[in-house]
Amino acid sequence: AQAIHGQVPVIDLSDSGVADAMWEAAQEPGFFVVTNHGISEEAIEEAFRLSRDFFNQSKEDKERQSPFEKSMNAGYEFFSQIRPSTGAPDQKESLQITAREGCMDGRWPSVPNFEERLKNFMVKSHDLGCRILSILEPRACPKLAQGTLAAAHRLWVEDGQCTL
Repeated sequence: AQAIHGQVPVIDLSDSGVADAMWEAAQEPGFFVVTNHGISEEAIEEAFRLSRDFFNQSKEDKERQSPFEKSMNAGYEFFSQIRPSTGAPDQKESLQITAREGCMDGRWPSVPNFEERLKNFMVKSHDLGCRILSILEPRACPKLAQGTLAAAHRLWVEDGQCTL
């Protein structure tokens, strides 16, 4: 999983040396791709399809279905996020699905099956994220009890910060 100029390190979660490879990639270049992570290609494709179905609608429909609430970091945004590094608005639209209690009330798109399927996908993604945190935690935070980082990231609770 060594970084080569112009290539992103690929970490196979089924390899026995995954912790060393992931730590090395996290240090240099600072990011990586994981394979054999347990999320099916079908689940990933379905999430992309549902996203396309939402974003293919008019801006007005997206704003009506999922009004953005800055204080919750939830809902549909269009060219409005400000980049801290430049102070300029991002040139993109996005749908922030924030897994905090109450954040998505009245903000789930009306695309058929969107809420149910994306909640399922979020659970799978969250589980994978917690698995990665648990792999990195002994080196990143050696004084913490194992599982502390993953336990701090919870879905659909009052202080939840997880966003898809």
